[in-house]
Amino acid sequence: SGTTRRQPKVGTTFNHTQRQRLLKASLDRFAANVHKQSRFGGMRPSTSTLSNSHTMKSPLLRGVCWLLLILGIAVAAINLIPEAKRPLSAERVTLTPAMMEEEQGFHGGDFGFVIRLPKVVSEKDQLEYTGSVYEDGKALPLLADNRAEVDFKGQGRFLFKKRVLSFSSSDSTDPRTNGRTYEIAIDRDLTSQLWAISGGLVFLGFIGIILTRPKRS
Repeated sequence: SGTTRRQPKVGTTFNHTQRQRLLKASLDRFAANVHKQSRFGGMRPSTSTLSNSHTMKSPLLRGVCWLLLILGIAVAAINLIPEAKRPLSAERVTLTPAMMEEEQGFHGGDFGFVIRLPKVVSEKDQLEYTGSVYEDGKALPLLADNRAEVDFKGQGRFLFKKRVLSFSSSDSTDPRTNGRTYEIAIDRDLTSQLWAISGGLVFLGFIGIILTRPKRS
């Protein structure tokens, strides 16, 4: 009669041939799993792979954060330069007689005229206008300290106050009837906007540098 091969019991010592079979079976199962995972989205990266990827990305992110910080400091430096103010409009706007009103706020002054400038953004917009006034293409040279000075002294004095331009002609005549052409070139103070941009860049750069610090081993 034939002999029946018994399955090895737990704790049984395997010979060399049996070990080879078990190893081959394990390798076959591993290969099948790899093939299956490659068909459905690929194998998941190992912990070491993720760690190496993070290590490679950290210097790049840290460099970007340093760039933001330096850029923010550069914007702040530019903001300290008076010439950094940029014109809201490079074109001159012609003032028509219909736009001009006699200054009514001061008794005894006869030379001042006011122009209500349009709102830049909205009713809440409180940005100051600055700029130049031109008479027949020549800039009026005298910037006044207040509207009363324009009204009482004339002689080409002018002043931008919020959204009101107060000005006088160079010879204190009525600009509505003296036959001369008046123009304004408006500048807008960008100081507050530049400070906000600078602060945001410095903040983002500083926080990013802290978060991407290499960990001490």
